[in-house]
Amino acid sequence: MFKLLRKLDRDRYRLWYDEGIEPGNEWPEVVGNAVIHCTQFMVFMSPAAADSRNVRNEVNLAFTEDKEIIVVYLKKTDLSSGMKLQIGAVQFINRYELSEREFYDKLSAVLNSAARN
Repeated sequence: MFKLLRKLDRDRYRLWYDEGIEPGNEWPEVVGNAVIHCTQFMVFMSPAAADSRNVRNEVNLAFTEDKEIIVVYLKKTDLSSGMKLQIGAVQFINRYELSEREFYDKLSAVLNSAARN
């Protein structure tokens, strides 16, 4: 995931992810503000992410705020009924089925031009 984030950054996409939240900041406030103000919301889905309360909360907020959601499946993942309800019909990319180049081309095609610097 971090290799992809570095490549997107090099290709001048504006990114934010929850790494490096400053000490003393309230994590839910920082993440919530980032989701509310984003142009697109991308979630990297795996079995661990699907089980994470934080990921479910972030997806729920993005859905509630009517954000365009892009799901990148890193591994084959069974979703709970609630997650299926929220992201079952949204655009997704199965990273685990594609070569690195195929994946990046598909992802670049769905990333909003507003996300580029």
